Amino acid sequence: MINHHVHTQRWRIANVSKLPTAIGARVVSDQFEAFGRAWEIGLFPGGMKPENKDSVQAYLRMTTETAIPLLVKFEFALIDHAGERHTFFVDFSEVSTHKAKCATLGLRATLFDAAKGFAVADVIQLECYMEALLQLHSHRNLAKALAPLVESQQFADVTLQCEGKQLPAHKVILAARSSTLASRLSATSSSLAITEVSLPVLRAVLKYVPLLRIAAVCSSMLTKAFHLLGFCTPAFWRFPLSRGAHNCVIASRDGL
Repeated sequence: MINHHVHTQRWRIANVSKLPTAIGARVVSDQFEAFGRAWEIGLFPGGMKPENKDSVQAYLRMTTETAIPLLVKFEFALIDHAGERHTFFVDFSEVSTHKAKCATLGLRATLFDAAKGFAVADVIQLECYMEALLQLHSHRNLAKALAPLVESQQFADVTLQCEGKQLPAHKVILAARSSTLASRLSATSSSLAITEVSLPVLRAVLKYVPLLRIAAVCSSMLTKAFHLLGFCTPAFWRFPLSRGAHNCVIASRDGL
């Protein structure tokens, strides 16, 4: 079972002209709650490292102690004089406790210049838009138990033949992921010829799908391969990156 949740957090940052601009100096928002977890937003007005000294960088960090990460898409945007929203950064990845997701918003001279439209009365408004996929813990536990066996190819019981090469795999995972492959496999099958896709593409499919890893797959070639081999929901779902970004096909780590 997968639940899709959305949260928008707007942070009003005052006294922009007095913010510290030393490299690595930061200001931090109040903690807020989203998706049953605590978060904070941080801003480096002078950049995190010397090579970013002229840029403004921001980060999103989960502060709740948990062993279960979230698959999150987040956007950083600034609000201009007219109240219009301007997106500067979009990311889509797995977020875990205390692991910050960082973004470069742009040059400080541009972002903090009142004439450019973002600093109003020495105040800027930074917005963080978040979308998360929350999944049942039982699925996560099952995936964590199976992943080491699959990655080590332990107990592999079928060989996929493709372009003269042999790739070990597990029938139960292939059959659970793909009705097409399930119909071509049997209890006594020891090998299966794959002719629909090339060897490099098949290797990529085996990496993203049976290994139960979360991955954003934006390649049209891989997307076509998934369909050719019959992989469909719940193994994949389309997670739209809104506001003009492209769609990604996501390989689920949770649930077979």
